[in-house]
Amino acid sequence: MRKALALSLVSLSISTMGLALIFAQGGGEQASQRPIDTQGALLHTEAGVLGPPIEYIPAYSESIPEVSAAQRDAFKRMDIRRQRGYDALNALLEPNPDHPVEGPTYHIMANGQLGTDESKLEEALADSSLTFFQSSDVQTALFPGSSVINEPAHAQIGKNVFFTGNWYVAKSTNAGATFSYVSPFADFPDFCCDQDVIHDVSRNLIIWSRQGDVNSAGVNQIKLGVSKNGGATFFIYTWSPTTFDSSLTNKNFDYPHLALSNDYLYITVNIFNAADIETNRMMIRLPLQQLAAGTFSFNRLTLVSGKSIEPVQGATTTMYFGSNENSAGTFRVYSWPESTTVVSSFARTIPAYTFTTKGSATCTVPNGRNPCGRTDDRITDGYVAKGIIGFFWNVAQGGGFPYPYINAATFRESDLIYLARPYISSSSNAYQYGAAAPNTRGDLGVAALAAGGSVGYPQFAISLADDVSGTVPPWKFFTVAASTNWGLNNDGTEGAGDYLRARQFSPVGTFWTASGYYGVGSPVAYKGRFAVFGRGREQPAWNRWSTQ
Repeated sequence: MRKALALSLVSLSISTMGLALIFAQGGGEQASQRPIDTQGALLHTEAGVLGPPIEYIPAYSESIPEVSAAQRDAFKRMDIRRQRGYDALNALLEPNPDHPVEGPTYHIMANGQLGTDESKLEEALADSSLTFFQSSDVQTALFPGSSVINEPAHAQIGKNVFFTGNWYVAKSTNAGATFSYVSPFADFPDFCCDQDVIHDVSRNLIIWSRQGDVNSAGVNQIKLGVSKNGGATFFIYTWSPTTFDSSLTNKNFDYPHLALSNDYLYITVNIFNAADIETNRMMIRLPLQQLAAGTFSFNRLTLVSGKSIEPVQGATTTMYFGSNENSAGTFRVYSWPESTTVVSSFARTIPAYTFTTKGSATCTVPNGRNPCGRTDDRITDGYVAKGIIGFFWNVAQGGGFPYPYINAATFRESDLIYLARPYISSSSNAYQYGAAAPNTRGDLGVAALAAGGSVGYPQFAISLADDVSGTVPPWKFFTVAASTNWGLNNDGTEGAGDYLRARQFSPVGTFWTASGYYGVGSPVAYKGRFAVFGRGREQPAWNRWSTQ
């Protein structure tokens, strides 16, 4: 065993395919392929032109803005509408959810408890030691206005950090040591939820997405902000579904996620009508060079309704997307090279898993709450690194898995052939909401929530796979922040989520940042947590770039 780390950790048992999770060029579980999709179906995108943005100068404050009951109710209304819509969609996509599932293909280890003593994060900075360069609360005071469905996201370039969640926005100019705040409602009174943030280090851009509430006509908006100065000012674009597709009248966005390739920003969204029925999904591609410059063209692909489509992190000249079309084992991978406006679609067969929708997953914590109660099996994140494309999504307990777990599928980048099922699971607690990001070496940093069983209240945790960790399994997850309480959503339902984020630390790109959250106090409040982590050998790079 390697030198013990003075950190709280738990070892995971993941697919015995070893490095097939990230690094293998072949091997792994071989599910049957669909010959008809060997070359991929070709899907032609449509082009359009977007108008210029307006400038927005956020008025940051040292105190956290209050969130009114009416503002919280916007999320509650949207949440009820969306659950109704996703329930209807699942009834169509999963008419026979009680199909046989493939159980664990390896022995599930009885993992040790994730430690709750955060002082254990103070590790000696040996070259190969996993090191937290920064681990700080975004809100230093209790913030009763934050949501149990926190959806923390972040972007970081050098000392500038931009961090979002429900319902707050925070900016740091000292690498996350301290934060100032602005309300996401300040320039967007109809704001609801689903913020996402990403950074393009080559152009010094922070890109910020916010989703609005649905109006009486069934329409909402997305605001996309682009900053060249660490979040001090933004150019704001405001879009509705008809901005991109004139046929999408009286429709609204949901679940917008962001990803980058070398030269483009990609946004994936689900589209619902006024009756809360999902009608379409959409991929949008925007040129990064022009984003902060004014009017420019875009390409989009509008698809029929189905499971959410998720882009990968770490793309270069080709963006990949994944959609787990049904739990019986149909998965679709999309490929969109920068050099073309044509998207290729490949159907692949993966091992069947337990159909998962809201209310089906259970990970009870000491006060009786169920942080897994909101879980469904939409993909939460994807990555591409070292010739392997991978995706994570939540699955309920069952089929040999005693607790909810993070399912996964990997595909060979050269031909999109299915490789392996490197899920993250434990016999003593649940893992949910996996997020992943490759660094510039192609090593992977992962963030997740661990909860229930021997862990107790949810813990925001991170892991990585690199030259030091070697062959995985096992993985080791390290506690970043441990909850001491947990509550209900503001509509009275159980849950957590809907996503966390992992990113490269920029501009060097050799270690990672992550955004998560945890619950404390009574009544419970939820604090966002920003973490910078990697190996001790990265200390000089951290010392330099955390001040620039």
